[in-house]
Amino acid sequence: MQAMILNALGFTTRSLYLTLEFFANKPLNRLLRPGLTAEMLNHDSLGRALDILHEKGETEVFAQVVSHALRVYGMEHRFVHLDTTSFSVEGEYGRPGEPGVIRITYGYSRDHRPDLKQVAALLTTYRSALPVWIQALDGNTYDGQAFPSLVEAYLAQFQEARCPTWWPTVRCTVRKTCSAFRK
Repeated sequence: MQAMILNALGFTTRSLYLTLEFFANKPLNRLLRPGLTAEMLNHDSLGRALDILHEKGETEVFAQVVSHALRVYGMEHRFVHLDTTSFSVEGEYGRPGEPGVIRITYGYSRDHRPDLKQVAALLTTYRSALPVWIQALDGNTYDGQAFPSLVEAYLAQFQEARCPTWWPTVRCTVRKTCSAFRK
């Protein structure tokens, strides 16, 4: 995973199959771990890593890494900002309705392009702009519907003693959701 993250930091539009080429002249002993070679970072090993990440849950793993970093660096997080964005996609996508898979669908388009299929992503950041939660959503998800379940999942993951102040981009029931957890 670290190798894919390092590769993405430098080349966000480069395909994973070029990872080996990217690391061919990099000091992997220092960057990742002793004994690792570029040849070990082939598409099979990267694919296995992505499969394992998917099995564990991308959102959950991301939240665990962030939670650990917050404890290590002693960062306070009283204010949480929520926002969603959508991404337009093209092509055919099979097996709609498969459990645990987001639906690529037509939905409200901020670009005024209802003819495009889309997916959505919900991002939660702290006041410091540190992203703490990211979650893929169905293409037609409305912010106000997604936020309360996110707050519930966030509080369960981070086990906050007190509910932080939430700054959603739309009016929603976040306050009611936090109130329910205080009881």
